Amino acid sequence: RATGTASLTSDDARFRFQDLELRGKVSLRAPLETSDLTSNRFDLAGTKLELADVAYRSLSGEVDGGWGWWARADLPTSSLVWSDPMSLRGEGRVLMKDSGPLLALFAHKSILVRWFDQALTVEGLEAQARFRLGDDLVAIDSLNPTAATADLDLRSRMRFSKAHRSGDLYVRYGRLAAGVVLPGG
Repeated sequence: RATGTASLTSDDARFRFQDLELRGKVSLRAPLETSDLTSNRFDLAGTKLELADVAYRSLSGEVDGGWGWWARADLPTSSLVWSDPMSLRGEGRVLMKDSGPLLALFAHKSILVRWFDQALTVEGLEAQARFRLGDDLVAIDSLNPTAATADLDLRSRMRFSKAHRSGDLYVRYGRLAAGVVLPGG
């Protein structure tokens, strides 16, 4: 049996995911626990991730989120298999400034999403999510955000790999609603 903690911080981290580029501060604190070190399986329950002072933009130039976006994630349930390739899965709660980066993943596919982007700049978005990361795969099996305003409903499922991109996004704001599907990229 082994326990420990992995910590990572950076004041100038840069990430690229699909067409989206992010830059800002990152802080990760992950408790590690395993009942058998040779299994390479670790429980990461209690992991906390914080992004701050983030700027994001799409590589296509259609979205420029400027600076100041932030997000905080708590993962009460998560696990890691340390192998080649590494895999991670879990469930958690995310607080975000707004839905900008999420919508940016769909924006170049739909003018409706670009229109909703203006309506969804509400502060204090909270989401429950289930996710999997693995061999050339990022999957968000469910993402259910809510906001301080009762007029907003946003739901999404996404699956991204180098060769394939699929997902759906449903947005309702007041009386207006739109759905976008990315069937096979």
